[in-house]
Amino acid sequence: MPEAISWVVYGTLAVVATMFWRRRRTVPSAWLAATFVVLGGVVLQGALVSPPADPSPQFSPWEVYTDVIVVGLLGFPYLLHRFVRSLRPTRRLSGTLADVGMAGIVVLTFAMPAFPADGDFTPAQQIAQVVMLSWWAVLLASVSWVLWRAGRGRPGIIRSRMRLMSVAALLINLGLLGSVLGDAEGQNAAYIITQVLGWTSAGAFLLAFEPPLFVRRSWRAKEETALRVAESRLVAATSATEAANAIVDAAAALVGGHGAEVRDADGAVLARSTSERDDDPVDDRLEVRLSRSTVVVHRSRLTPVFSEGEEVLLRQLCGHLDLALDRISAFEASELALREAERANTELSQLVYGVSHDLRNPLVTVLGFLDFITDDETPLSDTQIMALERITISARYMEGLIDDLLQLSRVGRTDNDPKPVAIAPLIEDIRTDLVPRFPDLDIRVAGDADVLINEVRARQLFINLLENAARHGGRSPLHVTVTCVSIDDGMATIEVADDGVGIPDEHRDRVFQIFQRLDRFDARTKGSGIGLTMCRKITEDVGGGIVIADSTSGTTFRITLPAVPPGQPSPGPLATSQERKP
Repeated sequence: MPEAISWVVYGTLAVVATMFWRRRRTVPSAWLAATFVVLGGVVLQGALVSPPADPSPQFSPWEVYTDVIVVGLLGFPYLLHRFVRSLRPTRRLSGTLADVGMAGIVVLTFAMPAFPADGDFTPAQQIAQVVMLSWWAVLLASVSWVLWRAGRGRPGIIRSRMRLMSVAALLINLGLLGSVLGDAEGQNAAYIITQVLGWTSAGAFLLAFEPPLFVRRSWRAKEETALRVAESRLVAATSATEAANAIVDAAAALVGGHGAEVRDADGAVLARSTSERDDDPVDDRLEVRLSRSTVVVHRSRLTPVFSEGEEVLLRQLCGHLDLALDRISAFEASELALREAERANTELSQLVYGVSHDLRNPLVTVLGFLDFITDDETPLSDTQIMALERITISARYMEGLIDDLLQLSRVGRTDNDPKPVAIAPLIEDIRTDLVPRFPDLDIRVAGDADVLINEVRARQLFINLLENAARHGGRSPLHVTVTCVSIDDGMATIEVADDGVGIPDEHRDRVFQIFQRLDRFDARTKGSGIGLTMCRKITEDVGGGIVIADSTSGTTFRITLPAVPPGQPSPGPLATSQERKP
């Protein structure tokens, strides 16, 4: 039974090692496959080949076959040593000694007569046996030591796999002694123990070759933590350089590389990471090319052998980097567009202010001459009187238009320090001013709210809305209700609703555009088409907004303004000087 278990275990190990090589096709994986194929062959030959009943004399085919099996068995530590040499450069002397020693073992094996089955060794055979076992033990111990040391300072998964192989290399020595040279017929305790050690060693090698996913995750827990940190830094990155620096160290550490760099689409280096290790001179580059970046990892000799799954994680990390660079590029483009828009808006406001100011001087002259002509007692014809009235109306309209443009240009530039303002007292004060000019206007206030806004701008806002209702409501009398609806998430919602003719749905956005009017200009319907534009700019300047809400009749303007935080002092009395819209 133990022999059958050994055949299955070591046969499986040979198959897995071969598959390991077929996936990677590297020199280290080839040596590893050769190691365990030879080992599996030595163990399995006992099940496939039976010794002859009457062994032939020396140098018979059976003895040659036996010598080949012994060479294969003693060659196991040498092949494992060649695997280690392909992973990590060793001193030339140690490599030469191993090569010469293996050649000597081959010569000694074929030169010596076969060992007697009864254990009656000649002195020469005893010396040969000691030399062979010493060779095996010393070389296997040195391989185990080199594997253990090579894992030092490596990422968790590489370190764990190499050290597991180091332990397995020590255990397999006793296991092979039990399965090949032990007393299989006696089935004593020592034989069973060495067999179990051999199976444990084989299992350790299998685990090092193909660790399950949960084991890989356990081994690379530190690197995965660094990976999560790098991904979180990617989310917060606001520049390409910051994003590259967020992942460059994690990229190198994840696959055990001795350095990495991140380049942009033009090949310029955004970030670079180097390792202090100087025992790994090979420069095997792994490049991950994406649309906006290229990540280059300088792999070590161990990376292609032990970090196949981690390279998949590396490519995923690089994909996150590319997405972050897309986001950063879009953010930078939007920031540039915003700065350009702000600059253009500033220049436009300055232009409007300058033009409006320059137009006022000649207009004052025109109005002065109109007053002079009107006051003059010289008789005028009916045609002249009509022309004079039309000129006066147009001049007064232009005067109002210039004043509105000046007020619009000042929003956001002057009088923009927000203070607590109580809505109900403000509306009552505005009503006192408007009712004499619009006798058919009925203004009511429902509820109250304290908002953070400059009082001058608040007055402009509600005067424009109430005057707009009075002028364009289309009915007499006109009822307007100002309702403080709610305060939610730090914002107060206020509605100004009238029972006039209303605004068609298709024109709800248009009325907030500058110089837009839904009726034709005449002497009866005043207005410049700037008032609602000013209302939107005033509300947006403090982080609020204004829209036309759905209503069954008339027009309802829904306004949102920052509410006064709880605990802040209540608004003081209104200023005595009131700024009115001309």
